Amino acid sequence: MYDFRSKQAASKPVKVLQQGVKDSQLSYMREGMRSLQPFLDGYAGATPDEVELIATGKLKTKNSSRPFEPIRIDAEPSGKGFHFEVSGRHRLQAAKMMGAKHIVVNVHEQPSGKVYENIVIPVPR
Repeated sequence: MYDFRSKQAASKPVKVLQQGVKDSQLSYMREGMRSLQPFLDGYAGATPDEVELIATGKLKTKNSSRPFEPIRIDAEPSGKGFHFEVSGRHRLQAAKMMGAKHIVVNVHEQPSGKVYENIVIPVPR
């Protein structure tokens, strides 16, 4: 697992994500989302330490033989900062509800097309 906090040279959007973002900066909740239950079941019976390991992709989920896929975040320059579009809203919301402090993401920097994989960021609160 790769924790970008240990990397010397980080892109600007990755640095912003590593500092932590607020819910309002990530557009992940919307009307009509399908059930979160399968994602919550991935944490069923997990200790707080296991919740953190599951959310960061270091431990397989409780209802599968593999870890959750990383959240995809598209980072696009917008005015003075960045707009972050998220694919993986269910995984992100389930991690938040279960008390995870960090989550693993892949950041796709736009318009450059650079991809930063398996970055551990704080779960937005």
